[in-house]
Amino acid sequence: MWRASGRCGESGYRGKRTETLLSFFSLFHRTTDATASFTVEVPAGVAIDASNTQGAVTIADVHAAVTAHTVSGAITALNLGGPVNLTTTNGVIRFTVDSLGSTDTVKASTINGIVHGELPAGTEATFDLSTVNGRVNTDFPLPVVGDKRRHSASGRIGVAERYVKLRAVNGTVALVKSASSDSGAARTPAAPQRLR
Repeated sequence: MWRASGRCGESGYRGKRTETLLSFFSLFHRTTDATASFTVEVPAGVAIDASNTQGAVTIADVHAAVTAHTVSGAITALNLGGPVNLTTTNGVIRFTVDSLGSTDTVKASTINGIVHGELPAGTEATFDLSTVNGRVNTDFPLPVVGDKRRHSASGRIGVAERYVKLRAVNGTVALVKSASSDSGAARTPAAPQRLR
C-alpha cells in the first residue's frame, strides 16, 4: 500500500488504476508507511513458531513448545509451559514459565537489550546465564563470576535434565523465582493460546 494509491475501509481495498505508463514509472517514487498487527488464537497444545523483522512479538498462555524471533523489537512471552526458545537482535526479552517437562529447555538471547525471565521457584536445571556488557542477577542459588560486574552465573540445581541458558551482549540478564513451585510436566490450559 502506498500513499494516495487507493482507499482501504470496511468494505475492502480499492486501488487506483495502474495500467498506464505514468503509473508504472511512479513505482520508483513510492514509499510505504503501512503497518500491520496480527492476533492469532490457536488450540491448546499447539506449538508456536513466531517471527518478525521490525516490531514486537507477544505470546501468552501457550503450554507447548514456543519459538520466537525478531530482529528489532521486544519479545514478551507470558504463562508458558514446555520448551522455550526466544531470540532478538535489538530488543528486550521478558518471559514467565508456569511449568516445564523434565527435559524442557529454556533459551533466551539478545545482542542489545535485557533478558528478564521468571521460573517456578522449585525449578531444577543446569543454568547458564551470561552477559558481556552488563550484569547478571538471579534469585536462584548460583555462583556469580566477574568480580563486581557479575558477568555470569552458572551451575546445576537438582537432578532434572533441563537446561536454562540466558544470554545478552549489551544488557542485563535477570532470572527470578515466581510464586509457583510447579516445575513438573507441562499442563494444558483451558483457554485458547494467544499469539500477537
